[in-house]
Amino acid sequence: MYKLDSLAACSSASDLNQPGIRDVVDVFGVDASSGDILQLHLEKDSWLQAQLLNPYQENGTRFSGPITVSALNPDRVDLLGAGPNGE
Repeated sequence: MYKLDSLAACSSASDLNQPGIRDVVDVFGVDASSGDILQLHLEKDSWLQAQLLNPYQENGTRFSGPITVSALNPDRVDLLGAGPNGE
């Protein structure tokens, strides 16, 4: 079980020809104990993946929340957050 400090969600279109139909949803949460990110990916009404990771772990960064997410392009999600030291 995870205790999440922060939640963020974003949506995007799976079809570039119909950008108004935003049928892909990504939900992110920060695990309170580890600072890792829990990502849930929903597409076409089913969860395709759930993963817990910290993409910045090699830099020594841990998230402490809050986080912000945007998906301006269908193939890219930008995740912005702060670590415990403000990085």
